[in-house]
Amino acid sequence: MHTSDSFSLRSLDAGADAPPLFSWREPDADALAWWSPDGSMLLVRDAGGLKLVDVGQRTVTDLLSAPGGGTGETSATTSGAARAFWSPAVGSPWSVDGTRIVFASNAGATWRGSPLAKPAQGDAGLYVASVRDGAAPALIDSNADTAPSWGYLDPSAVFLAGE
Repeated sequence: MHTSDSFSLRSLDAGADAPPLFSWREPDADALAWWSPDGSMLLVRDAGGLKLVDVGQRTVTDLLSAPGGGTGETSATTSGAARAFWSPAVGSPWSVDGTRIVFASNAGATWRGSPLAKPAQGDAGLYVASVRDGAAPALIDSNADTAPSWGYLDPSAVFLAGE
């Protein structure tokens, strides 16, 4: 469950009054989450970047911190200024085997505290990263990439996002 200031994971078998299995603070009401293919982790995109939630370990790890907030998934407004591009969770950033993610980010962002490779052109890049090791994400394209995904989601396993 996602409220205006937190995420909570609950067992479907437990009653409505049962306490959550795991909760964490998430102040961004527009945050989106995707389950890993094996259901052991969540990737959460919020205004500050990306977080990895290990459900079994009950840990939340900051992966991507983007300057000025967001992951670089932007679109132009009518005035030409960039704004956050939030879309329904129709595609998954997870690879099929659950070991890698794909994401777009602005130049100047950091991955686990280290700077991302700079895009060859423009101010944004498309990256692929392993979530299981500390390796730096690989820059695979520069500039005009937005809302990347690895594949389509099963509609029965997608978080519902309010509008």
